[in-house]
Amino acid sequence: MDMKKEWLCLIVATGIFYCCTGQSLLSSNMILASAREDMKPGLQTQRLQYMDETNRRLPFVERISIRTETDRFDLDRQEYLARASVNGWSEMHHVKELQAAELTVEQKTQRVYLHEALVDRYEATATINQVIQELSLHQELQLVYADKITVLKRQALLNLKPDLEDLIKAEYDLDEETLKIDAALSQLQELRQYIGILAPVATGDWHLDTTQFVTPGHIELILDQLSPTVSQNPTLEQKQTEIEQVNAAYDLEKASSHQMLDYFQVRYAGRPENAFEQEFTIGAGFLLPYKGSSHVKLSQLEIKKNNADQNAKFYEEELKREMTIALQKVKSLAVRYRMAEQQWKESQASFTLEQYGVSQTEGPFLLLSAKEMQLKRQLALLDIQRDMLEQYLKILDWSGYLSAAPQVNYLSANLETY
Repeated sequence: MDMKKEWLCLIVATGIFYCCTGQSLLSSNMILASAREDMKPGLQTQRLQYMDETNRRLPFVERISIRTETDRFDLDRQEYLARASVNGWSEMHHVKELQAAELTVEQKTQRVYLHEALVDRYEATATINQVIQELSLHQELQLVYADKITVLKRQALLNLKPDLEDLIKAEYDLDEETLKIDAALSQLQELRQYIGILAPVATGDWHLDTTQFVTPGHIELILDQLSPTVSQNPTLEQKQTEIEQVNAAYDLEKASSHQMLDYFQVRYAGRPENAFEQEFTIGAGFLLPYKGSSHVKLSQLEIKKNNADQNAKFYEEELKREMTIALQKVKSLAVRYRMAEQQWKESQASFTLEQYGVSQTEGPFLLLSAKEMQLKRQLALLDIQRDMLEQYLKILDWSGYLSAAPQVNYLSANLETY
C-alpha cells in the first residue's frame, strides 16, 4: 500500500474532529467550570441566602397579654393584669445552634448538587475523548479492509487465484467496521449535544482539546498522590451534618423541658379606697421539672439520631469497600495495560522494520494484515484505558476529590485548577 495514501487517510480520519476550519477549541476546564452555573447549585445558593437573611433569634419575651376584670360591676374597681411569657436562656441558645445546624446541612447539600453536576461533566468529557480515539482507529481499520478487498479483486483480475475465504472475511470485516463507525458517530453527536446542554460555552462548531488528557500512566501517578479516604465525600458529609442537626433538635427539646421561669406579671387591683402600693403587685410563674410529653419527643429524637448515625456509618463503610475494590481494579488494569502496550510496541517495531521487505516479496495483502493487527492492538489498549478511566472517576467520585476545594481538573495530566 502506498505510504502517501496511508498518511492521507489518517489525516482525513482524525482531521474531522481536531483540525476542521472554523471549529472552536473547548477545554475540559471550561466544561467542568460550567458545573458552578448548574441549576441545582444555583437554586441552592438562593435558598441559603434566603435562610441566612430570614433566620431570627428566639426572643426572650415570647408573648405579652393584658387582661382586665370588673369587680362588682363597678368601673372604679376595675382590675388590670399584664403578663409576659418568656423563653429560657438555654432555649434561646439552642435555637441558635439548631438554626446553624440546619444552615450547615443546606450548605453540604449545595456541595452534593455541585458534585453531581461535576460527575456528569467528567463522565461526558471522558467518554467523548474515548469515542474520538476509537473512531479514528475504526476509520483506519475500514480503510485497511477496503484495501484488502481491492487487492484481492485485483488478484482475481490477474488470474492469481485469490483466497475467496479472505475476500469473504474482508467484506464482512468492512461491513462490521462501517456499523461501528456509524454507531460511534451517533454516540459522538449525542455526547456533543449533551455537553452543549451541560455547558453553555459548548456552542456552535467546537471540538474537545485533548492535548493534555490523562493517560493510564497519569492515572497511576495521580492515585498514588491522593490519600485513599472517603472523609471528603459530600454525601457522607451531608449525612454527618444531619446527625448534628438531630443533636441540636434534641438539645433544644431538652432545654425546653428544663425551663423553669414561665412568666412575669404585673397586677393592679384598682380599688380607690386603698393606696396604690397596696393594689399594685409584681409576680412570676415557675415550672416544675416535670417533662410530660417531652419524654415522647426526646425518645423520638433519640431514635432519629441513632438511625442517622447508623446510616452514616453504613454509607461510609460501603464507600470504603467500593474504594478498595476500585483501587485494586486500577492496579490490575495498569499491569495489563503495560503488558499490552509492550506487546504493541514490540510488534509495531517489527512491523516497521519488515513492512517494505514484505511488500516487495510477498505482496501488499500480508502488509495490510499486519497493519490490521496493529490497529486491533491499539483498540485493545483503548478498551483497557476506558476501564481504567471508569474506575478512576469512580474513585474520585467516592473520595469527594472531584468537588473538593480548590477544584482540580483530574482529566488534565497537569492537574490544573479551574
